[in-house]
Amino acid sequence: MFSDIELLKLIPTPPTYKAVWAPIYFEPIAGSGEKFTIAVAAIAESGEYKVKQSIRQHVVKAMYGNKSDQFTSLIDLIISSLSAHLDKTKQFNNWIAPIQGVSLGNIKNTASTDMLGVLRQAVMLTASLSSLDFYSNDDEIEQYSSDNTWSKQVKDLVVNNHPSLDIYFNKSFKVVSEARAAKIFFLSERTAINTERLRPSNIAIDLDRNKARLLDLFAVHDYDYFFKRNTHELIVYRPLEDDPTFSKQQMKRLKDALLTLEEVGDKHSIIVTPVSTPQQALKRIERAEFNFAA
Repeated sequence: MFSDIELLKLIPTPPTYKAVWAPIYFEPIAGSGEKFTIAVAAIAESGEYKVKQSIRQHVVKAMYGNKSDQFTSLIDLIISSLSAHLDKTKQFNNWIAPIQGVSLGNIKNTASTDMLGVLRQAVMLTASLSSLDFYSNDDEIEQYSSDNTWSKQVKDLVVNNHPSLDIYFNKSFKVVSEARAAKIFFLSERTAINTERLRPSNIAIDLDRNKARLLDLFAVHDYDYFFKRNTHELIVYRPLEDDPTFSKQQMKRLKDALLTLEEVGDKHSIIVTPVSTPQQALKRIERAEFNFAA
């Protein structure tokens, strides 16, 4: 039988990181009353503060299409404005939003293990759009196609910086005539690169897609008799570690999935590189193709 002291030891220690947080609302149509949370902000007792976007980028693209970049710029402007205010005052009071239709929600007290935990609470309680995944069922196994896919963002950025590389994108690699052709995102005389997303909210499907990308790279690597390419690499998009729109459990599953891909890649001399922005992917392609610094 447990003693009272032993039972007390089983009770989890309450979190000691205290903070206040607030959502930042945006009303697209003035006076409509329809608002959604675009960011969350928190201030700790120590004075530490952080403002983070709470609506995922692919959701923004689904909602605003070819105007998504302008909307993202507005979010960045709002985050910068509030961050500058918090840097000076360490409080939410008297912040003036830089554009109309933006407002600060109710300020709430909370406690957690750290700042990221506070922001995750804020997202969970106020930002329903953060959990949506408009592209969870898109069919990208056979080709890189959608205007809103991660792969198109990377390709557009690379071609914009290096127009001569356009001819190397979206190639097929045939091992034998009877076999299915391997789909390769970027295939030149010296480089074979595939890319795919790995999202915590869609981990099982995305992991299978990444494995398919690896299999296609295996085909190039194992039958690379003619060109002897220097680089065979899978570039994997993953959200930032401090993205508050995902839980700790989701981020742990993401890390486990990445480790699985890295172990499989190592066995076949395929580099697996996680990135969080198209700019980081660009640097990997430049490094492979031009020997630029990573």
